[in-house]
Amino acid sequence: MLKNSVKQAGLTLIEVLVGLTIGIIIIAAIVSIFSNAITSTEQMLDSGKLNQALESAMNTMVSDVQRAGYWYKTDYSTNNTNPFLSGTDDLTTTSTCLTFSYDADTDGSMSDADRFGYRLSGGAIQYRSTGSTTCSAGSGWTNLTDPNLITITTFDVSVTSVPITGNNTDHTYYRTVTLTIGGNLVNDSASTTTITRTIKLYNNLYSST
Repeated sequence: MLKNSVKQAGLTLIEVLVGLTIGIIIIAAIVSIFSNAITSTEQMLDSGKLNQALESAMNTMVSDVQRAGYWYKTDYSTNNTNPFLSGTDDLTTTSTCLTFSYDADTDGSMSDADRFGYRLSGGAIQYRSTGSTTCSAGSGWTNLTDPNLITITTFDVSVTSVPITGNNTDHTYYRTVTLTIGGNLVNDSASTTTITRTIKLYNNLYSST
């Protein structure tokens, strides 16, 4: 008895190669998309860390600076001079540092515990931890930002004083402080952020001259 023969046809080498090429292209595209998604997520996380660090530092400074000149025993009726708005204990600034004072312990008199300040030094924002220190001192300052996480590249401060009342000898000044800080992540110098705040001082400056 004769049996019918069945022809079996397989893929040619060219068809196999074309299939492999298409598969490789698809896999490469998927890997590229996945890699880009990971990179984008990492950048977003890094940006979030930087923004959080800068915002935290700025909020700390704003809440502190706006109290400059506060005097618990204010009594201008007896011609007393506010010690927290006098001389070097008044708000004093350079381009990268500001110092000020307020009656933190509410005893009505000036002491080192009432002196505060912020400056840029060594890529970090520092706060004045010893009241008697100056902007240029090598000690008496403590890091507010972490130099192992972010590098502060910008710390600009300026003060605006506007007379709001007065006669020939007496003036009251409305004052604002404009503070700009900026920086980048230590492990990613391309990730940068800059923020600016204008701070209204609660306590106006009174001058009799």
